[in-house]
Formats: sequence, structure tokens, C-alpha cells
Amino acid sequence: MTQNVLVSSSIKEGLPELVSEIAQRGHEVLSFGGSADTLSGAGLTVTDIEAQYLGVGPDSPWADASALERRAELGRFVLPRLRDDPAVLAELGNSAIQVAVISLRNPTLENPRLDEGGLAYIAAALNGGRLVVTHPDQIGLVCSVLDHPARTRSRMQLIYEAEERMQQHTSRWVRAVAALRGTT
Repeated sequence: MTQNVLVSSSIKEGLPELVSEIAQRGHEVLSFGGSADTLSGAGLTVTDIEAQYLGVGPDSPWADASALERRAELGRFVLPRLRDDPAVLAELGNSAIQVAVISLRNPTLENPRLDEGGLAYIAAALNGGRLVVTHPDQIGLVCSVLDHPARTRSRMQLIYEAEERMQQHTSRWVRAVAALRGTT
């Protein structure tokens, strides 16, 4: 059975190299938006899940939504179906998502929005026992886990780093909102 890697990353530097390494280990690439464009531009074969599962296009109700809003929708509602819905899995050739490459957008004073979609992706992937990669610099850890599944140290390090990045993201968001309100 083919395994899938789901990619949704605001960090593009090093992303094609990371995903290429994962794809070379027999994983098909699922992505959307800028991540899909970056990976396709690097010559990787990508299934666009945004078009497939949200029906995003010029006539779609999602056509005017921001990328962050579409990502939130995919993270909250579509990702669990990609993991658990037999019809969706059959559509994907009974493939499961084994690896999720997800980076969180940093909230700033100019754009203090919480990356709900990214947080939802990471939480759903961790809860589903998926391998979660939160930054392209983790290429060595993810390759170690894929090459030697019985070893747990690298997998545990990835879990720890994913949880730490979720906490850091939420803390940055709280600080950005507090600064906007003048309550820092």
C-alpha cells in the first residue's frame, strides 16, 4: 500500500529537498496552494488536495477566501476525513497519510492571525499517530524514522519539536494580540 505525505508549509526554503527525500522512500505527495506550487515547480509530482477536496476554483465559494482560511478549513474538516473516511481513502487508492510536513505561519503585528489550520493539522496528525515534520531542517530526523521505523528516538524528537512549535506559535500570537491592544 502506498503511503502519502501531506505538505502545508509557509517555509519554502529546503522544502523541495525534504519532500523529495520522503517521496524517494515511496510516498506520494499531497499538498495545496503555495506549497503545491513550490513542489511542482521543483519537478515533484503533487496531488492538489485543495482542488480535489474543497473544490477550489474560479467558481468555487472558496475562490475569494484567503489561503489561511482555506488552510483552516482543510485542517479542521478535511484532514480527519483523509485519515479515517473509507471512501476518501479508496479514492486515494487506499493510501494513508503517514507523514505530515506542516509549518506554522508566525503571527505578526501586521497579521496577528492565529494559524488555526496549521495547529489543527499538527494536532490531528499527532493524534492519528502520524510522523509530523514542522521544519525542513528536520530532514535527517524524518529520513532516520522512515529508514528505521523500529527506532523511536528520532520519532520522539519530532513529536517533542512539533509540540514545542505549537506552544511557541500560540505564545507569539498572544503577544501580537496583546501588543495590538496595548496591553503588553
